[in-house]
Amino acid sequence: MVILTKNNKDTLEKCLNSIQNLDYPKDKIEIIIVDGYSTDNTVEIAKKYGCKVIFEDKGTISYARDLELGMQ
Repeated sequence: MVILTKNNKDTLEKCLNSIQNLDYPKDKIEIIIVDGYSTDNTVEIAKKYGCKVIFEDKGTISYARDLELGMQ
């Protein structure tokens, strides 16, 4: 699962909590956060939930979206 973020600490925590509560095998879920260099606690929250964090360094959210499409 790929989630694009930038300063989404409140939304991300709710999202990750919902994913964690799914009736689905935890060992079958991998969450990758593509972050646009958030300045809030977004990255810390992602790491708290065991997500892999990748920083989007191309400067555009479209690059991150294209990266997500390539993973599908």
